[in-house]
Amino acid sequence: MAEQQWEFCELAQYDTKEYKGKGDSYGVWVRYYGPNYYKRYDLAELEGKNMKIWTVSPFHEAMRLLGCAGWELVSHQFASGGDGFQAAIDFR
Repeated sequence: MAEQQWEFCELAQYDTKEYKGKGDSYGVWVRYYGPNYYKRYDLAELEGKNMKIWTVSPFHEAMRLLGCAGWELVSHQFASGGDGFQAAIDFR
């Protein structure tokens, strides 16, 4: 079977929750796009059974790993407001 070829990828952080003295939990996902399909992976969850307390940002770690894998940053968008911090980064 041929290896899947992704054309575009989007990394997003949609919120954080602070745990005083321990670290933070994050909501982070990555979505890979092909010609007629996409695949989304949750990298960090804000709450629930798969939640983890991080001492470093999983968003920044994912950006580093995408760069090491040869993805190039093409655009970014940041916002903050009543619902917290949001970030989206696009790679090709």
